[in-house]
Amino acid sequence: MFFKIILETSRGNLLLSGDSKKPLERVPLFLKGEKVAEIFETIGRVEEPFYLAKPLRKDLKGKVLSSSRS
Repeated sequence: MFFKIILETSRGNLLLSGDSKKPLERVPLFLKGEKVAEIFETIGRVEEPFYLAKPLRKDLKGKVLSSSRS
């Protein structure tokens, strides 16, 4: 699954859109094989939900993250 960072919230979390249509929680996110964030909440139980993730580093704005390490 792939997730695009929409914005960084005022609390420092990442708001993501993704190609998944289901609720997710505790999903690690990777960039070039490195774990850089973790989804902790799904916003909206609709056709295209948004996700909140806790970043593990600062320079992620505009990146596309993946739920697989490869």
